[in-house]
Amino acid sequence: MRTLRALPGWLPLGVAFGVLVALSVLLWGPIGVSSTYHRLAVAALGPVTGAWPAWVGEVARAGSLAAPETWLLPGLFAGGWLARRWRGPIPGNEGTPRVTPWPRRLLAGVLIVLGARMAGGCTSGHIISGISQQALSGVVFGAAVFGAAILTARLAGRSA
Repeated sequence: MRTLRALPGWLPLGVAFGVLVALSVLLWGPIGVSSTYHRLAVAALGPVTGAWPAWVGEVARAGSLAAPETWLLPGLFAGGWLARRWRGPIPGNEGTPRVTPWPRRLLAGVLIVLGARMAGGCTSGHIISGISQQALSGVVFGAAVFGAAILTARLAGRSA
């Protein structure tokens, strides 16, 4: 019989992640981060544009900022920051620039969120929530994302 120490390091984290996702879907419903950006944009820009009747309808459609997914957004930023502080640079990337100029990072982030909204959701919505609910679209999207990532890594000369 295997002891807990002999288990692969990713297994306990994978099980914990699965349990948390299942609880999240059961308690709150499907989660996704890109909808939070939509809610933030509606809440911030609606009153400024002066389109009050349309804004009220869009706020109702977008949902409340108090949704559980809203907490994913600061958690992503904090998690990325903490991971960088604790882990340091990624081995093998010593020759690459350490920091991309912020305008390029901002543009990349905006394009990612626009693409996610055009696709009807982000990877956390499609893959994590979708697969946990056994949605065929989540499985297909997940396979496409990982397939494209492996192909891109191979073409870029990185091992995958």
